[in-house]
Amino acid sequence: MGTRSRLSGIASLAALPAILWAAPILAQSPGSEAPPSAYAPPPAQPGYAPQPGYAPQPGYAQPGYPQAQPGYGPAQPGYPQAQPGYGPQPGYPQAQPGYGPQPGYPQVQPGYAPAPYGYPPGYYAPAPQPQPGPSVPGFRRGFLMMPYLGLNIPVGDSGDGMDPGLRLGAIMGGHVIPELSLNGELAIDFMNFSNVPSGIDITAAMVDVMFSPLFHFGTGQIEGFVGPRLGAFVMAESLSYSGSSSSATASGSGLAYGFNVGVAIPLGNIAIGGILSYSGRHFTEVCSKPSGGSETCNNDPSGDDFKEIALTGVMMF
Repeated sequence: MGTRSRLSGIASLAALPAILWAAPILAQSPGSEAPPSAYAPPPAQPGYAPQPGYAPQPGYAQPGYPQAQPGYGPAQPGYPQAQPGYGPQPGYPQAQPGYGPQPGYPQVQPGYAPAPYGYPPGYYAPAPQPQPGPSVPGFRRGFLMMPYLGLNIPVGDSGDGMDPGLRLGAIMGGHVIPELSLNGELAIDFMNFSNVPSGIDITAAMVDVMFSPLFHFGTGQIEGFVGPRLGAFVMAESLSYSGSSSSATASGSGLAYGFNVGVAIPLGNIAIGGILSYSGRHFTEVCSKPSGGSETCNNDPSGDDFKEIALTGVMMF
């Protein structure tokens, strides 16, 4: 009897693994029943966090947790979510009711695509400005003024009995283009007689009124000009005796011609240089009045033209 009981217990222990292996298979057999879907999962205990890896079943609200609102997707991780009953998050600009778009920011108009990067709407790029060309100095544009001072030197037969004298004058006009100026010229020559007898004082001067156009050229470091002279002149001469009130006078007029040529060094809007001038004077009338006598005139005087050159310093404005 005891031996049979021991054998029966050993057989029961040997069959236990087979029973455990067959239990899952029997649970999935067609005759097995699944738990009804209407059963709710066990409610979460208040005060306890949900277990990791456990997602709440749809249709069941978890007590103590905020629920997603209808029509909105699930909250994205990493972004702060608006809590029910709370205002906007601090640090984010909020649109104020009754106010338009913020000034200084371009707004997208309805029906228009956003403007590409560049100038904001309503702003036009400035028109390209023409590049300035090489600057023209002041003495090569607009009004031209050329005062000069130097010496007149009679030449040829005109120079007999005469020494160099003083010349002063000016050329004034304006530029038509930087390379051409149309000018008038006024020149005064004070004649200096030599070998004058003692006790006699002679004073004489010639005044030229000329049209003197100039052609201008240069390299920027040096300024050159050349042009003709054409116009008229007058002459006045007085002879007096020392210790006597008696005197004699002479006068004359005629045509004047010649040319000017010069160079100057630019100094900003002015230039300083020199002029070489040639003048010829053809008398068309000569008048004389001896001491105590009456004046006589000759409208067809004989003799050569009076010729001279002049060397003067000039400033160009």
